[in-house]
Amino acid sequence: ASARAALCFDLRPLDGDAELADALRETIAAHLPNERLTRIFAREGTRLDIPLTTFNRIEVEEINGRTGVDLRKRALQPVVRLARALAIDVGALDSPSTFDRLRTVAKTDHPLAAQAKALVPAFTTLVDVHLRDQVQAAERGQTPTDLVDPEALHKSQQNLLKETLKAVQSAQSAARKHYRL
Repeated sequence: ASARAALCFDLRPLDGDAELADALRETIAAHLPNERLTRIFAREGTRLDIPLTTFNRIEVEEINGRTGVDLRKRALQPVVRLARALAIDVGALDSPSTFDRLRTVAKTDHPLAAQAKALVPAFTTLVDVHLRDQVQAAERGQTPTDLVDPEALHKSQQNLLKETLKAVQSAQSAARKHYRL
């Protein structure tokens, strides 16, 4: 149900009467803030644990004979979902962009504004690592996947990925505390 509800907040008119989308946003905005709805979306952003072990090693898994981290599922989606929850909490419905949502929340006095600000560079790094890996797979003639092998990254990239995952983990922890999840 929350995935279907998320569509209303991620709505972006591509063709036709854009006023219909504006009317839907206005109707939703009239019902915000809504603590219950925000908590549901925040729970979605904190449900999956970030792939870091207790000793800050990147946790890998094997999928279809390949080893790595499903970066979309285990890191990108939690940030997207947290950004959506935070944006709903401050009533920022203007943009479906995760970057825009995080930047908007970061400029407010929301208790998690600092976490939103920290998630902007973290999300940038995650998107960069994810897309770079997919482009490299395509250049090798392989089918791009969401699975990124940290061992295939340069040591500095591995360290950056670890620090990025820590930032996401920290934001999840703060959201759990703030929304009492």
